[in-house]
Amino acid sequence: MLLGLGILVTPCCAFGAEPDGSSFSFAELATSPTQLAPVQTLKASDGTELAFREYLPSAPVAVLVLYHGGGAHSAAGYQTLGRNLADRNRIAVYTPDLRGHGASGGPRGDAPSSAQVLEDIGTVLDAVRSRHPGLPLFLGGHSSGVGAVVNFLTGPHPRPVEGMVLISPEFGHFAAVDRPNLPHPFASVSVMPFILNSMSGGLLGGHCMAIKFNYPPNVLKADARMVTENSVNMAGALTPASPRSQLAELRMPLGLWIGKQDELLDPTAVVNLAGAAASQDKHLEVLEGAKHLSILMTVQAQIGPWITSHTKTGAER
Repeated sequence: MLLGLGILVTPCCAFGAEPDGSSFSFAELATSPTQLAPVQTLKASDGTELAFREYLPSAPVAVLVLYHGGGAHSAAGYQTLGRNLADRNRIAVYTPDLRGHGASGGPRGDAPSSAQVLEDIGTVLDAVRSRHPGLPLFLGGHSSGVGAVVNFLTGPHPRPVEGMVLISPEFGHFAAVDRPNLPHPFASVSVMPFILNSMSGGLLGGHCMAIKFNYPPNVLKADARMVTENSVNMAGALTPASPRSQLAELRMPLGLWIGKQDELLDPTAVVNLAGAAASQDKHLEVLEGAKHLSILMTVQAQIGPWITSHTKTGAER
């Protein structure tokens, strides 16, 4: 029950809105002219179509699979980062849509189980690795996409990756890294579905829409693909139950970038928490002037060199 309640109160998802009484700004994304890659699909283990976009350089030196935040999708600003990394750093970038989001199949904001969402990540990684055999593969996320990545890598069926890329990382309520006294919380919650799900051992309430994202009308009018609610099952996939101990299991190289002006997260607290990761190769950076979303427009300048510096074998480093 305590786990369910903990998931409830976290503003664990990627996007807010304009600064007119809402959580955070979309303004920077509106200025990006970057062309979207076309949607491609592959099948999940249960037959659901999983959508992704592919940004390919002519001769890639590494591959990054990057997951969007909750409520968002691969066309919500991630195309800028994808194209910049491909064009400037020769990194192949894949931006999948979680099931129930964007162009992926499944009921909007829902999943058969939290475990199925994590299994989908494995399916995507397997497919991407088959396209780029021999290249170093990195796994990353933005905002609560980071929560999904951490859950996957510490779950029962992780895949080996060369390193993790964490952008504006939302590690969940138990991480205690949110800015205090947020004037406009992004998410509102319904407590009872989480309690029911927890008390029933996951048998009941998993499909109940328990988190509502407080998008302003102008954002929803501009982008009908934004998901406005998440179920208990989806929230569980995106929310680490024990972020500090889960990070302590992660030994691969870790790169983390967060804006000093992030509207939702306390950058100092985020960096301190990420220090719990077991990796001896950690790069934790706070970027002056960057916000929760605007960081996607500029962080290629930091992520690209970090990834390419990890493309050699351990013996060559």
